[in-house]
Amino acid sequence: MHSITRVKAGLIHFCLSLTIFSIIFFILFTLWYPEPYFTASGGWQGLKIAAAIDVVLGPLLTLIIFNPQKSARVLSMDLAVIAFFQTAALVWGIFTIYQQRPVAVVFWEDSFMTVAAIDLNRYNYPLEQLQQLSKLNPPLIYVEKPKDVEGLKQLLSKIQDSEIPPHHQTDLYRPLVEHFAEIASQQLPIDKALEHTPTLRPQLDKLLSESKHTVYELQYYLLKAKYHDIILAFTPAGELVGHLTPPQKSLPVD
Repeated sequence: MHSITRVKAGLIHFCLSLTIFSIIFFILFTLWYPEPYFTASGGWQGLKIAAAIDVVLGPLLTLIIFNPQKSARVLSMDLAVIAFFQTAALVWGIFTIYQQRPVAVVFWEDSFMTVAAIDLNRYNYPLEQLQQLSKLNPPLIYVEKPKDVEGLKQLLSKIQDSEIPPHHQTDLYRPLVEHFAEIASQQLPIDKALEHTPTLRPQLDKLLSESKHTVYELQYYLLKAKYHDIILAFTPAGELVGHLTPPQKSLPVD
């Protein structure tokens, strides 16, 4: 081990950490935060946490602490301590990212909203039941507003007394595709969106080309998310065909 220099040790640690980080990125981008939710729900923010812990912190500690003049026993103990704290920090970071992953995209009132795993876990709701409403990842869900007085009272009671917002009230969850006609009045006027944000045009042209639809054959709805608003594009039958990502947080297209 004495033949390894401080810089070489840091580089070896960096390469190992970069490999682990690449695996984490793949899982984040394909399983936990598939686009457009990677952008909308904080995938980039989670990625920064993982990068800071795995790619920066660990190798930097090795570069600082590694000393080829130390005995093999002392060096092994130093590296073991670094590995322990890096692993513990990384596990905590990954767990936090996992808890914040979007597990449902629900429509309430006038737009879609993402629901994180931690939001439903606090109510002990079994997340696997969401797959019964939609096979997409994350599932697309409609929140059905009660039409009777008793149902409305229960809705308000949960909001006021239990502080459960409507888009977290899982007893109101319904398959979006079965209720898609009911949200038609809340379509986003695509002409106004393009007028206000001309940079959406290339994205829209690409989406139309790939989906084989014309601009007015699709319906457009706003996804209000924590980090970035998104426009979701659907067929009249409720099939999600793509999305547009505005450069700003929200779209003033009332």
